[in-house]
Amino acid sequence: MMERTTKGMKHLTKAVTAAILALGLALTTGATQAQQYPSKPIKIVVGFAAGGPTDVIARLLAQHMSMSMGQTVIV
Repeated sequence: MMERTTKGMKHLTKAVTAAILALGLALTTGATQAQQYPSKPIKIVVGFAAGGPTDVIARLLAQHMSMSMGQTVIV
């Protein structure tokens, strides 16, 4: 009987710990949402050779993103 109670307490302790962590996470997300995004230039990394079709498409995308977001976009 005693073993059963100990297992129940361990389960309860884990549940309380998880609830406290969830509450802490919920409280910290408000501070991160208050920041203006993006605060730095956006960088697009293209994993192919410069001057290739992927690079050209990325540069066109960066140009449109820069105009619509009002932020510098670097390829």
